[in-house]
Formats: sequence, C-alpha cells, structure tokens
Amino acid sequence: MTNTLHRFGDADSFRDDYIVFAMYAILILGLKVSPHKINGFVHALPYYLFYCQEMLTYSGSEFPFYQSWSLGIEEKFYLVWPVLAFGLLRRTKWPRLSVTLSMIVLFIFGSSWTNMIGTYRFEDYSCILLGALLALFLEDRKAYLLLQRFGHVSFLIVLVSLAALHFFFLPTHQSYYGKPLYASLVTILLGTLLSADGLIQRLLANAVLRFIGRISYGVYLVHVLCFNVVERFFRPQSGLGFPIYLFTCLLSLAAAYILHILIERPMIGIGKWVLHRTSVRRRPPAIA
Repeated sequence: MTNTLHRFGDADSFRDDYIVFAMYAILILGLKVSPHKINGFVHALPYYLFYCQEMLTYSGSEFPFYQSWSLGIEEKFYLVWPVLAFGLLRRTKWPRLSVTLSMIVLFIFGSSWTNMIGTYRFEDYSCILLGALLALFLEDRKAYLLLQRFGHVSFLIVLVSLAALHFFFLPTHQSYYGKPLYASLVTILLGTLLSADGLIQRLLANAVLRFIGRISYGVYLVHVLCFNVVERFFRPQSGLGFPIYLFTCLLSLAAAYILHILIERPMIGIGKWVLHRTSVRRRPPAIA
C-alpha cells in the first residue's frame, strides 16, 4: 500500500517536470522570448520528452532547461533499482548490500574506462546509489547505531568542512572520482544527521527549513527560469550579484510553492484517496 502512495508521488514529480517544460516551450517557441535558443530547444525536444537529456552535448546558452540533465539519470535509476532491490533481492539483506556496493564501484571506474558523449557519465549513477546504500544501512540496527555515534557536533563540522573544501577547491568535472567523493561525504553527513539527535538536528527541523525542503524539487525545476527573469531587471555585469541571487531565491520559492499548491497537493490527495480505497478493499471481512 505504501508503494501505491509512492507511485503517486512519482507521478506528481512527473507532472511538475512537464509543466515546467511546457512553460519553457511557451516562452521560447510561442512568445519567442529568447530567439537564439529556439534551434537548440527544438533539437533537444525528443531528449526532454523521453528523459534522455543527460545524453545531450550542450551548454546552458544553447539548450534551455539544461539543469534537468539529472532527471535523465534519476528516471533510469528509478526504473531499474526498485526491481533489483525490492523485487529480485527483496528477501536477501546482505546480497542486496553487496550488489549495491559492487554497482557503486563499477559505475565509478566505468566512467574512466568508457568514453561517453556529452554529459553522460556513469559516475552519476554511483552518486545516487550512495543514497540507496545509506537507506539500506539505516534499516540495519547495528549500522544505525554506528552512524549515531558519529553524530557529535565536532564530527559534523569536520564533514561539512571537507565537503566545502572539495566543493570550492576541487571542481568535480576535473576527474572521474570528484563527484563520488563529494557524494560520499554528503552521504555520511546525512547518515549522521538522520541517526543522531542534537542541537543541529533540531535547528534543521525548524518550520522554515522543512517548508523549503517540501518544495525543494520545484525550486530545482524553476530556479534557472527565475534567474532569467531576474536578469531582465538586473544585468549580471551591473555588479549587483547579491540582489540578483536574493531575488532569484525568492522568486524560485514563490514559483515552487505555486507548483506545490496547484499540482503536488492535489496529487498527494489523490494518492491518499487511492491508498484508502485499496486498504478498505483488502481489509478482511469482520467475523460475525
């Protein structure tokens, strides 16, 4: 029954993707807001429609909605991983962990062995698999308690510092192992945050951050479009970097909240209704 609700959650994200994509189509093809992007957008249409945008060779000026390249990676992962982890290996705990670890190593080194075209890099799959590995570890009591021991503030500060140093001084595009290394640091950080309970966890659980987290997927989809809108009023070369950043954040949050109200909430409501109907039908009859 939980899987039913999860499937409706995926459909909700699916609709968000295409609605934002339709907004780009209206602006570029219909209103011709950025004529220089028309050819690139038309060329990219088949890739976007079938979640293959990570296969494009592009720069942001040529193909609008370029930030959605990660959706191509994610959707392929979501097609394969549930079947493997919760279908074929659903009753085998340690083989599931072993297969996950093996796939992470394979995808990391596979990128250095394979010369793919454009942005298609196998290590991207290793990054998302690290999150799946963390989820499997958190299901194990011993692993959960081990992560909990590292939830001390000093260790969290070390992890954040290492991730920040990597982000600012070791650009991920310079090597095949940059992304997995950064993703590993973030995965450990998330594991300690989720398993422990302290001041940092309570600060991160405040209402404002929870609200931002709830609409964060929408922010991901619209932030580049919002940045383009803000650029119409504040030119990047004007030296007003902070106002541009601030207004982009505020506009992205507002647009994402509208998506949340108009699309996500109704879809969640439908999912709960279907879940309720399914549970009622499966409920055994009362014994007289």
